Amino acid sequence: MENVSKTVASNLCVSCGACSQVCHAEAISSHLKNGLFLPSVSKELCNGCGLCLKVCPSHNVDVAETYGSLDFDRKDADCYIAYSKEDRIRRIGTSGGVISALVYNLLKSNQYEKAYLLKYESFDDNRAILYAVSDPEEVLECAKSKYIPASIEEVIKDIKNGHIGKSIIVATPCQTLAIKRYLNVLKRSDADLLFVGLFCDKTLNYNVYSFYEAKFGPFDSFHFRDKEGNDWPGDTVICQNGEKHIIDKTLRMSLKPYFQLNRCRYCFDKLNQLADISCGDCYILGEESKAGKSSIIVRTEKGKCAIEACQDGIALEPCSFESIKKSQHLEEKKKNVARNESQGNPVFTNFPKDFPNSIFVHAEEEEREKMAMALGADLRQDNAFNSIDKRVSAITGKKKTSKWRKVLRRSAKVFHNPDRSIKILIDNAGFVNKGAELMLISVVQQIEKRLPNAQIVLPNAVYYENPSYCVKHRIQPMKKNSVKLKKMMMNFVYRNILNKTCYITPDQIDVVLDAGGFQFGDQWGHTQASVNAIARYYSAFSKKGRKIIFLSQAFGPFKQETSQKMMKTVYGFADVLYAREQVSYDYLKELFPEGGKIHLCPDFTCLSENKSRRNIVLPDGCVLIVPNAKMITHSDSEVSSNYLSFLKEIIAFLLNRNEKVVLLNHEGEDDELLLEKINANLTERLLLLSNLDALEVKRIIGSAKLLISSRFHGVVSGLTQCIPTLCTSWSHKYYELLKEHGCSNNALDINGVENAKAIIADALENPKEHTTKTGCMDNILSQVNAMWKTVFSMIER
Repeated sequence: MENVSKTVASNLCVSCGACSQVCHAEAISSHLKNGLFLPSVSKELCNGCGLCLKVCPSHNVDVAETYGSLDFDRKDADCYIAYSKEDRIRRIGTSGGVISALVYNLLKSNQYEKAYLLKYESFDDNRAILYAVSDPEEVLECAKSKYIPASIEEVIKDIKNGHIGKSIIVATPCQTLAIKRYLNVLKRSDADLLFVGLFCDKTLNYNVYSFYEAKFGPFDSFHFRDKEGNDWPGDTVICQNGEKHIIDKTLRMSLKPYFQLNRCRYCFDKLNQLADISCGDCYILGEESKAGKSSIIVRTEKGKCAIEACQDGIALEPCSFESIKKSQHLEEKKKNVARNESQGNPVFTNFPKDFPNSIFVHAEEEEREKMAMALGADLRQDNAFNSIDKRVSAITGKKKTSKWRKVLRRSAKVFHNPDRSIKILIDNAGFVNKGAELMLISVVQQIEKRLPNAQIVLPNAVYYENPSYCVKHRIQPMKKNSVKLKKMMMNFVYRNILNKTCYITPDQIDVVLDAGGFQFGDQWGHTQASVNAIARYYSAFSKKGRKIIFLSQAFGPFKQETSQKMMKTVYGFADVLYAREQVSYDYLKELFPEGGKIHLCPDFTCLSENKSRRNIVLPDGCVLIVPNAKMITHSDSEVSSNYLSFLKEIIAFLLNRNEKVVLLNHEGEDDELLLEKINANLTERLLLLSNLDALEVKRIIGSAKLLISSRFHGVVSGLTQCIPTLCTSWSHKYYELLKEHGCSNNALDINGVENAKAIIADALENPKEHTTKTGCMDNILSQVNAMWKTVFSMIER
């Protein structure tokens, strides 16, 4: 299929029409389907030359060759805040009327012969096409933004036939790209062409007209944005039987997820890099204007000459490129780069090597977007219109509260401002190591998903380990007030006057979700004082009906008398306890034979959604080594004394097999010191990854060829992502975890290095034998989901 059928099959067509004009065999026609004019290729006529793919803006675009450096990294350019000096042009324009003024003046002064513009009032099964305009006054009839995919077939036809002359082309980024690709195929210069590029953020398919017609009735003309209603940035205006109707702009914005083109989801070029002059609405803070202003970027000498020729008609105020980038939220387009690289048939290839692809695209979000677009692509399907209408009406139908009513409400809250949110404390999880952080993130994600209005709380010390994360997720610190009057005063001032929460006290907590458990066992050397302290701690949660829930965690052993006292104290306060594996469950049942509070559930971090800030991925085929300082501090002397030499031998063994070995710090300073000791004894230092957050660590583990981990949650992350995972152990919880995943033979004995090497070699040669067994993961996920269902039913009771 060496033709644009590939583009159509991938749902990446932008209806530009370039392919039909460049086809020498005339094998390509177009038809309206799913709101787009899609190319249809005749199998009989197509000779497979592939020329249509060479000009297609959605096929194999070499970024480095086509764009060079990207706007993400650009620091400076000639930029301006601008608007037309002529009031009538500024008034009819969408923003500052700059493009209309620019084209008008360049044609009027005979700098250019014609301009290719889009004049399109409404949809009646006809395609929007860029046509050549030579009369300056006709330029003004083409003003205002259109958010539908326009064809450039007339531009391509005139280039092909040598009729293009000295022209201005006003185009979106993908239209500019297609035209320039065709010029490149023909090896023709664009010296006589002035590309005026539109800032572009999602084009909508033609079904959007059908939606408005179904909702408001037939119309004679349709303008997506018009300042006639409520000034800039403009509302939608439709004309019905000579009468104009203004539709609030929130509807148009709410429709974008449903009618956007799929190709737009992969585009990073919001600011139209290939143009000579780029232009769009001015959103620079403090520079907005009811009459409308534009931000413009002058990218080439041609563009500079054009601007200088029109200075009498355009007001220009210099600004920085950074201010335009920030106001246009360009950084958000990095997500499109990540999305592009995650699909099998990418639109763009060969991004600059130093490009910081730092955004993770989540599968559930992708699925939601695709489902929304499926509704907008075929309004004829059952309930598609009603479903979209219901969803957007929920956004646009909210009544605006009057200013005085807001003032009265705020004043009333000074005297009475009850706090009805459920306050959930997440305890014994934090940022001290990646395992604790992964547990915290997993719990936060579940609360945000199931109880979005709940107030999440962390112990004060944990809150200040990472306040930026806490602020982002609206988490509050918990600390005690020694004086009751002080608490009352603080609560009144912050809640009733400042309308915010300062901190939460233990007696305000409704639910404690405790992610600890192992600290109550023998290895922690408890005393009567520590037992008394834990009793005082849990007694502070005194709110009536409060719940204390211990999430799945390792427990025991409880051979020492003080450990038994500790666990019995904790058990008395707990409403339910989840043991993470059978051995922990047995330890608890031995201590509480009749204990109805005790349940069994696997580690809950398997549900953590990988929304990491940076998309850090290992080079292909890497073996990850994750050490654990506790193998030295918490193991018997025979294991602790041999651990470091064991790791060195294993790494040497892997390097001799020409494996790429990478060291990963899963904890903090202790593990980093251990890794530095390992690296110091190697002839060539290995890549060492450190100072990453828990989700970044999990993502890196998910891209490894093989994982050898001494950190428990490192092992969890490997097994649950179906990576061949081997481990050393200092606790029963490791062996139980391996058993749960059907990988009991994946444990490495510190004192049996030759046997360990044999297991590693087998894992490299037969990775499936050391990967989570079929069915195990489904069973684990089912159990964890059941646990959360029970937990949240208790919270909401």
